[in-house]
Parts: sequence; C-alpha cells; structure tokens
Amino acid sequence: MVKTRNMLFFILLTTLSCWNRQDHDVTRPVIPHYYFNGTAVGYDSGESLEGIIVELAATKMLYDIQFSTQTDTTDSSGHFSFDPVYPGYYTWKVKTDGCWLAKQKLEIAHHDSSAIIQIPQLFYARDFGRLPGSAHPALAINGSTAWLNEFWRAGEDTPPFITSDLVRVYKQKNQVWFFENWYISPFYHRNLTSMTFSREFLYACVAPDTLYIVNVLDCQLSGKFQLSQNITGVAFNPQQNCIYTCSKNNLYRHETEQPVNIVQSWNFDDQTLSAIAYYKGIYTYDNNSYLLKKYNTGMNIESTFALIDSDSQKQIANIYDMSFDGYGQLWITLP
Repeated sequence: MVKTRNMLFFILLTTLSCWNRQDHDVTRPVIPHYYFNGTAVGYDSGESLEGIIVELAATKMLYDIQFSTQTDTTDSSGHFSFDPVYPGYYTWKVKTDGCWLAKQKLEIAHHDSSAIIQIPQLFYARDFGRLPGSAHPALAINGSTAWLNEFWRAGEDTPPFITSDLVRVYKQKNQVWFFENWYISPFYHRNLTSMTFSREFLYACVAPDTLYIVNVLDCQLSGKFQLSQNITGVAFNPQQNCIYTCSKNNLYRHETEQPVNIVQSWNFDDQTLSAIAYYKGIYTYDNNSYLLKKYNTGMNIESTFALIDSDSQKQIANIYDMSFDGYGQLWITLP
C-alpha cells in the first residue's frame, strides 16, 4: 500500500513539473534544429559560382513550427547556408542571370545537411505554339519554313465528326511565324514524336520504331523504315548528310539513303533522351533532368544548359519536340 501511494505521489510531482501554474500551458518539448549549407558550382566546369541566389521553402514540417521562405546568396567561394532549419520537407531553387530555375525537393531529417548545386548555363528558346486541343505537335524547321503536325477539329459550320491530322506550313518573318498552307497529314492517328528536314525530304519518328520519309513538295509518303530500336527523336546533320535518332538512353547515326543501317551509336545511361536537334552540333534534351546538352564532333558533352523561355524568363520543363531556325533560334513544342 505504501509503495502504491509513493508511486502516485511521484507521478503527480512529475505532472506538476510540466505544468505552468499561471497560464496552465504544458511545457513543449525542445524542437530540434539543424544546419543546411552547400556550394554552387558550374555544371560542366565545376568552378565555384558567386552571386547565385538560393531560395529555401518549407512544404511540410514534422513539428508544429512555421518556417518562412528564406534566401541566401553565394559568396566568392560559392557557399550558401541556412541556419536554423527544422526536420521536414522543403523545396529549393536557384536564380542565376536573372532567371529562376526549376524547384528541387529536399528532405531534412534529424541531422545537418549539405549539397553541391550544379548550375547549368542558360539557353533561350521560344514556344512555337499550336492549335488548342491539337495532338502530336512534332516540329521541323528548315531556315524560315516550319512544318507542324497538328490535330484539327472542324468548326461549327461543318459536321462535328470531321477531324483530321494536318501538317501546317508556316513562314517566318522578323522571328514571327505566319500560317501559309496545310496538307492532310500522312501520320493520321499515329504517335508522331519528332520531325526533321533534310535537303529534299522530311523525316519523321513514329513511335515506337518506325521512320517515315515524306516528300516536301506534296507531303506524300515516300517510304518508311522499320528500325530494330525504339526511337523518340530525329535530327538531320547537313554537314555530314546523315540522320540521327535517339531512344531513351542511346543516340544513333544512320545512313541517309538506308536509315535501317546504323553507322554509329552512343550510350547515355545517365540521361533520358526525349528530343534531339542539330545546329552546328547535336543537341539532346532530357525530360527528367530538364537539361539541354550540346555535343562536340567526338560526341562528348561540350556544354550543359537550362532551357529558358525567352518570354517568361523561366526554366522550361518537359518538351515534345524542338528544332532550330536559320538564325540559330531554338523553337520547341510542349506536350
């Protein structure tokens, strides 16, 4: 009986010790706090970058605490820091040359955290645009002429069941595209992922593994080749007079007259290639990392870029297809 009373008395004292007698608030446990720091470096050079703005925002805190969005600017050593930070989930993004890059997710567990942030160069592009509700927005540009494959739905003055895929032809003037002509598309209801011009023909990737050849004079199908690999993009190199295609992790160089013959191939396990284009070198785009890469003649990465919308000054994420005009301006279509 004495032991029971002593136990009850001990529990009562323990409870009272956590009780503020004036305002009757239970003493809150100490919330752990940590340190998040890192260094901003050039993506290809690895050199420290000064003046990069890093923004940290909370999305979900593990404790009942408010964390206001904070920013820090890298010093001459590329260093930034946030102190204190608390356990939870965050997003961070960086601002370089006046442009905000895409957000990245961050989890801060029960320890200090650090990161090396690779900052790519900026490459400006413009959205070509397309008809509302259109599908298969594959794009090919030859100088100042562009072909865009679009899904077309009849207007109110025609029967509503009339639909078609159209190849719409545009002409460029002062970097503005004007509609000129259209053809009934030879790719009707096919999963067209990319197009490119050669000197006489239009080459088109139809997923998963077919390369179509179209006559540019009348948009009539001239031939098609069944390939042994899945392909997502196609580009034409006029200097070598050859075709390049890409699959998820591979880039291929084909014979122009017999595209089923692969002359050379390259593997990129660290990338997911979704689009390719040529302008004084091969460019690839990765829809997972949001990065544009340019290759030298040895097919080694020469430069890595963040794709920036020329109008909004924000980083572009997923794209459908891309092509350069005669001035070296990159144009894209969105999914």
